[in-house]
Amino acid sequence: MSDLAKVLSALSEKLGVPAQMLWEALRRQAFIEGCTDLVLIVFLVAFTFASTKALIYAWRKTAEGKWDDAPVFLATLFTGTFVVIGWLMVFACLPTLFAAFFNPDYWALHQVLSLLGGK
Repeated sequence: MSDLAKVLSALSEKLGVPAQMLWEALRRQAFIEGCTDLVLIVFLVAFTFASTKALIYAWRKTAEGKWDDAPVFLATLFTGTFVVIGWLMVFACLPTLFAAFFNPDYWALHQVLSLLGGK
């Protein structure tokens, strides 16, 4: 914990503010980061559902014989890749989202410790 105090005091000296004010600013920043993560998650979920719905529509048109198979296969390949990446990003954002909203002290501590080199 002395490393945390050292980092906070060094940052506060560079910024010219007390360490307590810096800590409170980090705690307020947690809510802002949580909101941006939430917007990102909502966007990614909406994108993946819209992409999946578009693919289902394309598959139905292909099954009816109205569309060619090759473009639909390529669209499935690319969209499937983006959907998987999107869901991975959603699950990667969840821990910081929950920490930012429900435990801002932990979020602030995590930010300060990341300045120490990922401890």
